[in-house]
Amino acid sequence: MKLLKERPSWFQLRNYESSEKFGALEWANEIWERHVQFDALRYGLPGECDYQEALKYIEKIKRDPYKNYSLPRDSSLKASFWTSSGNRYIEKRSAVNNLSKFKAYRFLYDSKNKSEIVKDFERFELLGDESSKEERRSLIDKYSHPFTDVVADYHEVFLDVNLRASDEHIVSEFKDWLAEKRKELTEFNRRKKFTQTEFRDWHDFKLLAYWDLTFITSFEGYTVPQHVLGQALFPRDVEVDTTERIRKVVQKKHQFLISEGCLGPLLRQVMAELESWDWYV
Repeated sequence: MKLLKERPSWFQLRNYESSEKFGALEWANEIWERHVQFDALRYGLPGECDYQEALKYIEKIKRDPYKNYSLPRDSSLKASFWTSSGNRYIEKRSAVNNLSKFKAYRFLYDSKNKSEIVKDFERFELLGDESSKEERRSLIDKYSHPFTDVVADYHEVFLDVNLRASDEHIVSEFKDWLAEKRKELTEFNRRKKFTQTEFRDWHDFKLLAYWDLTFITSFEGYTVPQHVLGQALFPRDVEVDTTERIRKVVQKKHQFLISEGCLGPLLRQVMAELESWDWYV
C-alpha cells in the first residue's frame, strides 16, 4: 500500500455539506447504498455485473457523494429496495407484525428434524382417548420449550400473545420479555429513535466523508495517515489536534455508523415514517 502525503485531488469536503439537513430517510439511503456497493467491491469479482456497477458508484462519489434528493421524498429510497409482485399482504407497522405464513411454514421446511416433527404431530392427532393421555402429555412437553430460532437476515424473534389478558397485563409482560431478548441479542439494543441532533453529529464529524475517503483510497491501493485524514476532514480547525479527533472520536462513531446496530433500527424507523410502502427489509 502506498502512503498518501496529502488528500487525493478528487476529495472535496464541500461536496458533503448538504448532509447537514439530512433526516432519517437520507441517512438510511446513503449508509445502505455504501454497504451494498462497497461490499460488491470488497467481496466480488471484477467480471461480475455488480462489481462493475460498484466501480461506477465509486466514480460517482468522487464527483457527487449523495443521491439526488430533489426528487419527491418517498421515491429516492424506495428504488433501493425489493418490491413485491402485487399479491403481498401489506403490514401497517415496521417493527411489530403478524407472523406470515411464509415464515411459519419455512420453519418446518428448514428444520433438521422435519420428519420427526411431522411423525410426532401425526401421532398426536391419533391419540384421542384417556388411555393415551400420558403419551399426549409427553409429546406436548417435548415441544413446550420456547421457539428460539431467529430469522438471521432480519433479526426477528416471535412471541405468543394471549389476547384474553388485559392491555395493561400484556404491555407489562411484553416489556419484560423485550428486556430479556435485548440481553440475549446484545448487538440490537437501541432504546430510542434517532434524532436530528444525532444526525447533525454525524454530519459535524464528517462520517460519510471519512467512510468514502478511507474506503476508496484503500481500494485503490493507498493508506491515508490519520494526520492527513484530520487535515482533509477538518481543515478549519487549526487549533484542534485533528489527528487525535480522528483516532479517538471519528473512528469510533464511524464503527457505529456502519454497524448493523445502527442500520437496522434506522431502516425500521424510516419504514415507519413512510407509511403505505411495500417494504421487504
